[in-house]
Amino acid sequence: MSIVNRTLLRPAAAAGALWLVSGVIQLRAAQEPYFAQALTLVVPSPNAEFWRWPAPWSVFALLIGAVSIAAIMLVVTAWDSRGTRVRPHFTSVWFAVIVAGAMVGLAIDAIGALALFPEVGIDALKLVQIESGLIGAYWGLVQGWIPALY
Repeated sequence: MSIVNRTLLRPAAAAGALWLVSGVIQLRAAQEPYFAQALTLVVPSPNAEFWRWPAPWSVFALLIGAVSIAAIMLVVTAWDSRGTRVRPHFTSVWFAVIVAGAMVGLAIDAIGALALFPEVGIDALKLVQIESGLIGAYWGLVQGWIPALY
């Protein structure tokens, strides 16, 4: 008997894949600034900052984000279904995507604060903007219905 049933794995895998696709689309759109501004309304992604990082770390950060999205989705949808074999509700899966996007975005913001900490000390908390957390939540709101269909 498996701990997580397949009805929970499908939306989680779809959300992780959607995170990856959004990040790759942002990479391609970054080459055209006007296109990137219009695209952020349809395909929001806090992954735009990753592509400024050195080559292996940018891809690694994108993959960690996708795995984190999928893991958070599994936890939230498993809590909703509470061990039953019943498919989770559409709205709970959509809400789980919003929560997962916000949490991963907030983790990105926290990493930004930690990166500033050695230079400016405790004042790093005043300099950090909670931008990626909001974009992550918006990503879940705009695109979260797609994994909810699974």
